[in-house]
Amino acid sequence: MDFKLLKNQSYPISDKNDTFARRVWFSWLGAPRGVTLSTLVEFNGENNKENNRSMVVRIIQAIAQAMIEYPKLNYYTFWGKLVWAGEKPKISVIMENSDYSCDIVLLEDPLFFNEEAIGNVLMNRDRRNEGEKKRRWLIGKFPLLYFLFERVTGKYVKEYTSEHGPVFLSIINLPGIQEVSYTPAHSMAIYPGWLENGKMKLTICFNHQLANARPVGRFLLRIREILESQDS
Repeated sequence: MDFKLLKNQSYPISDKNDTFARRVWFSWLGAPRGVTLSTLVEFNGENNKENNRSMVVRIIQAIAQAMIEYPKLNYYTFWGKLVWAGEKPKISVIMENSDYSCDIVLLEDPLFFNEEAIGNVLMNRDRRNEGEKKRRWLIGKFPLLYFLFERVTGKYVKEYTSEHGPVFLSIINLPGIQEVSYTPAHSMAIYPGWLENGKMKLTICFNHQLANARPVGRFLLRIREILESQDS
């Protein structure tokens, strides 16, 4: 996809928005090295000091609101190219199952759903279908060939953008774990820490194909501001 055809103009990461800087942040089959930023969210209300579903929903909606306000970060990154994620915010929530596997639940435009509706989507999620199981079998059997097939045909980009959001939210939810640092290859990721004594560390991971640190930092601080304002 040509940069000129994008729906919205992204943040430049070099002079004159040269595409070369984005393209050198990855190498062949490797993923770009991630950048991690953290901030501390402080809650004052007595009803907002628990790690529960209500807090997860508040974080989801705060991210969605910030995405609307920062459309220049609403992109996927694919090997030095940016792909516009669309007008409505999309967030992929990573949910752990009882067998220690994980599901990724895509929430589209979550600002228009209440806590109960979002909770039902997360808890009543569908497990992997037969098509996904077949794909995983092929990847396991012919990893390099399938990797090249998906990328040469454009199948990977098409499926990724339809099944995942440009922002991942992973709820580790373990006492004592305050920060996680892992950057997906094509999306940003946000990790809330354990909420304790009214304070919660909020971490965002991204790569420099998307933007420099300052605009992403402002995006993170806006999420914190929204969460703290809901508490007042």
